[in-house]
Amino acid sequence: MIIQPELNVQFWRDSRMPYVETRQACQSRICDKAHSHATFSIGAVDKGLSRFSSYLSTVKMIESGALVVIPAQVEYSCNPMPDQA
Repeated sequence: MIIQPELNVQFWRDSRMPYVETRQACQSRICDKAHSHATFSIGAVDKGLSRFSSYLSTVKMIESGALVVIPAQVEYSCNPMPDQA
């Protein structure tokens, strides 16, 4: 198992499940550029308000309780709104 801290972000991987990677971002204000993944991605918002965008959908404001599933190779971004974490 590898845990990699980066500010308020942690990544978890386990060699027994090379197809799974988790990223936990607690109270993070880090914004990512649009990107994609080789496999599908699942995102959950447990607090705050974020802006989700993808060519598959119009821009959506998502909040606590939202679950987002992104197909493989689909470029997207999901970032906290100003003054949100």
